Amino acid sequence: MKLVSRAVLFNLLNPKLTMLFFFSFLPQFITDPESHYVSRMIIMSATFMGLTLLIFSLYALLVHYLKSLFLHSPRISRRIQRCIGGVLIASAVRLAFTEE
Repeated sequence: MKLVSRAVLFNLLNPKLTMLFFFSFLPQFITDPESHYVSRMIIMSATFMGLTLLIFSLYALLVHYLKSLFLHSPRISRRIQRCIGGVLIASAVRLAFTEE
């Protein structure tokens, strides 16, 4: 919960990204000049925020499931460690044969 509150505080104190996105991207979808501009922007912004919340919630559930799967399976943990070790060894070999 502490992480979520810090993220919300960060977004409230740094609104540049959000404002730039909403004011530069969303207006292109309002094609009718007779429509209520502000209400259309609010609807599109709320839809975007709702979908973002849904997607991030699904990511969180997936990561929680994978975390519990990896922590309780030593075999999977060993495979991950071997893969990371292989990547590090391959990077070291590539770096050793770089001519600069």
